[in-house]
Amino acid sequence: MERIVAHITRTLIKRLPAVIRRGVCSGVYYRMGQNDWVYDDIPKERDHLWIVAAPKSGSTWVSVVLDEALRYRKLPLTKTFERQEQQVDANLMLIPGVGENIFSPHQHCRYSAFTGDFITRGNVRVLLTVRNIFDTLMSLHDHCNRENLFWSMCYADSQLWRSLKTKDHRLRFLADTAIPWYANFYAGWLSNLAHHSDQIAICRYEHLIEDPGSLLLQHLRAIGIAVSEEAISRGLTVAKKQYTRKNKAVAGRCHNIPDDVREQVTRIFHHYKDIDWSFIGIPSQAADSEVRSAA
Repeated sequence: MERIVAHITRTLIKRLPAVIRRGVCSGVYYRMGQNDWVYDDIPKERDHLWIVAAPKSGSTWVSVVLDEALRYRKLPLTKTFERQEQQVDANLMLIPGVGENIFSPHQHCRYSAFTGDFITRGNVRVLLTVRNIFDTLMSLHDHCNRENLFWSMCYADSQLWRSLKTKDHRLRFLADTAIPWYANFYAGWLSNLAHHSDQIAICRYEHLIEDPGSLLLQHLRAIGIAVSEEAISRGLTVAKKQYTRKNKAVAGRCHNIPDDVREQVTRIFHHYKDIDWSFIGIPSQAADSEVRSAA
């Protein structure tokens, strides 16, 4: 049906005089691109939990736990991963039947006006997983060494990675190429939390590894997802038996990062002066200035 409507619309537009067509086309295609009709068909009473994740923030593990705990219909919101930017495909929302609750596993999706509209109009609840950025850098390095180089936030192939002879060289490469994506990701979500105050919960990796059961229970209930302690416990048990991309699963791995790399990462985040970055390990600009002055 959608294809038929699109075909008829294009045919009618082509028959308009050129001057009118130029003015109308952009507006028509913009509205078609927003998938407004999708939201009209979404059952308002169903629950939908979506894990939005900074890469290497424990999101694979969280997804396994909550997939088992909730036992909702599992529905990824993007068709492909690897090097492609993981944006939302709202059409996928129509796959479940009426009355089916939805669980969308971890997705490295940046915030945009479209994403915000999707959350609001689709009645989506978001668990946003975050982590100390320096521990993230170390974990990202280990992942590239041990697993693969398929990332949406930067490009590297095996030849390039092998050419970076030392760990410090590889960390500098990731700080140059991948960390700006993280700054974009975090700044977008944090700057728009006020628009979704009861729909987004922030789950910190450092707290998660200390007391995962009670933390997940607290976050889910805060955004209106009903779940029991027994269900969370069941999910934790299942996650122990599955591969969830855990490297070290500890906080405070960043002590051996070179000072120049640490300063480089900090400088990137300090461009966003109105955001408190302390929760990902970035010192305040005032504190950072004092450290440099003392040195």
